[in-house]
Amino acid sequence: MELRKLAERDFGPFSAFIRSVFRDSPYSMWFSGEPDAKELEELLSKKLHEIKRGRMIDIVAEESGSIIGECEIAAKGQGIGLVGILVDKRHRRKGLGGRLLESGIAESRRLGLGVLLAEVLDSNADALGFFQSNGFALDNDVEKSVEVGGRSYRYLIFRKRLK
Repeated sequence: MELRKLAERDFGPFSAFIRSVFRDSPYSMWFSGEPDAKELEELLSKKLHEIKRGRMIDIVAEESGSIIGECEIAAKGQGIGLVGILVDKRHRRKGLGGRLLESGIAESRRLGLGVLLAEVLDSNADALGFFQSNGFALDNDVEKSVEVGGRSYRYLIFRKRLK
């Protein structure tokens, strides 16, 4: 298994990964329903553009030609980055998310980020535990809600200062 930066050649493996992850997800911030090829191409193109501009870090885990995990960190200004971790359900609880996060943190420091934030659905117990066990603290002063299709989703905000 290799950790590396997202690249243009990743369209096929990245598309398959995103489809598999969001097939099991109750709500996607990027798509309504299962994404089609055009939506996936637009997402990858946007990510690569932001990476080239130095406003995003995107580390993928690749195994046997398939992407099995991703750590995305989007620079939000003032030294703050917003982190998201996705791991294929067949590869969870094996330390992959932590390895992706460590790699993303190292790249964040190189970009000059001093704080990482994570927005986590309050119903996602695995992600809540993951961020807490990796040194993120719940920011009790901030929360976010999103309405999608008449349903409300509540996010908790976690914060980690980088040393």
